[in-house]
Amino acid sequence: MGPYLEPSLLVGGVSTGEVLDRIALGVVVRNCDDAGRARLHVRLGVTAYVSEHSDGAGFEAEVSRRIADDLWLGLRLGRETVSEAVVGSGDMLSFGPRLHMKDAVYVELDALAVTGDNLSGSKYFEVGVLGGIGFEGTPGAVIGGVEAGVAVILIGMVAVALSHPGE
Repeated sequence: MGPYLEPSLLVGGVSTGEVLDRIALGVVVRNCDDAGRARLHVRLGVTAYVSEHSDGAGFEAEVSRRIADDLWLGLRLGRETVSEAVVGSGDMLSFGPRLHMKDAVYVELDALAVTGDNLSGSKYFEVGVLGGIGFEGTPGAVIGGVEAGVAVILIGMVAVALSHPGE
């Protein structure tokens, strides 16, 4: 059992070509064979994302199985909030396969459903597809750490600017 920090860059969504930057932080539990080699991974974590039109946070769960020495195939389920200035707020549910390679990179393809209340108060339901690449292991920790550091700096700069309006 150990921690994971995995950034990913996905394209698609309910509007074609939308770019979504997601970061996940959680714990991975490994089931090993008699030789000590991991044969099953279970990931449970929290997520946060930003895209061109929305942002949100939520959780993910994934079960993956070794299919070759450096290759894993898994199924991921995620639920995240959606906060959109144009559409309103709601929830995004995503589900799909992930192919992990060499404990360093993965590709994923998610079907997603977005539901919620738009700004006029009526309900909406949209479906789409997200596909992309993510980083795990050491590359994921390095890239995710840099992303987190940049986010902290930007949030600090916004907080300072908001505390001194008109200057």
